[in-house]
Amino acid sequence: MEEVSGYVFEDNLGKVVEHVAWCAGYRWDDLDDGAVEAGLKATDEDADVWFDYPIGALTLHLTRDHGGSMIRVRVTGITNEVAAVHLDTILGVHWLP
Repeated sequence: MEEVSGYVFEDNLGKVVEHVAWCAGYRWDDLDDGAVEAGLKATDEDADVWFDYPIGALTLHLTRDHGGSMIRVRVTGITNEVAAVHLDTILGVHWLP
């Protein structure tokens, strides 16, 4: 099982999860947005508290850096090298405000 991870600016999280969903062949909607928003509130990177959200065959793992406006993102369950490169690129692009 391959994994990609990185930090993204909080305002860019919506685009990141939409790309993860696209890679999984999953149709993201408002209910997913609400679930991620609610789950993210209870996270804390310093305490190693994550929110895990399944998206098709992938799992999105999120935790908030409470000292700033960054979200740490991990995507697991990646079995395709092309998808891994795509997701790694997406995380790299969205770490800036």
